[in-house]
Amino acid sequence: KDSLGVFDGAVLRKFTCPIAGTTTTFSGQTSPADPYYVVYPYIKGVNFKDGKMNGIVIPSSQNAVKGGFRPDSNPCVAKTVSDGKSVKADLRYVGASVSFEFTSKSAVKSVAVSGYSGENVAGTVSAAFGDAGAISVTPSGSTSNSVVLGSDFSVSPGKYFASVIPGNYSKGITVAFNFTDGSSKSRTFNQSGIVLNPGSVSDFGKIDVDNAFKDEPD
Repeated sequence: KDSLGVFDGAVLRKFTCPIAGTTTTFSGQTSPADPYYVVYPYIKGVNFKDGKMNGIVIPSSQNAVKGGFRPDSNPCVAKTVSDGKSVKADLRYVGASVSFEFTSKSAVKSVAVSGYSGENVAGTVSAAFGDAGAISVTPSGSTSNSVVLGSDFSVSPGKYFASVIPGNYSKGITVAFNFTDGSSKSRTFNQSGIVLNPGSVSDFGKIDVDNAFKDEPD
């Protein structure tokens, strides 16, 4: 089952649907409120306090999904808008994404993404709502300075996405490829700095892991 959370001002209510898809219907019960605050997928413990949705998690360990990412790797939130006839929720990604496509003759066990200067890239965050549904995101709990795409990553080379906490990465982002033999290779992108906003995607392009990274342009 797929699920989302609806906060009605007092409790985070769980809405579920039997089958996930591009179009589906979530069912649940909630108390009347205007607005509601929505989080997808459902995350136990999320609350709304001091003008922010709190307890949202961008995980430090993320499943490697070729060509995309699992919903729990980059949760979405929304503040509903009502016109008196219907209630709408424009879901926005909380995290930013970095993407890359790699080739490698060596077996890659995992890939780690981190800020070169040790910035927090994963953990518990809060989301505040601005005009027109825009959100700002800040760390608000336990954090990690790396995101690891897990051991299933060794299945095949391809294009992958990692979700990270939005922010200013002053000396860029490092992508490290960890091989099954215990060795690793890493490369830092955007060394002059990069600002990642909620919902943004920064594409690092194609990486030939078998060749020296220093010969590849940023």
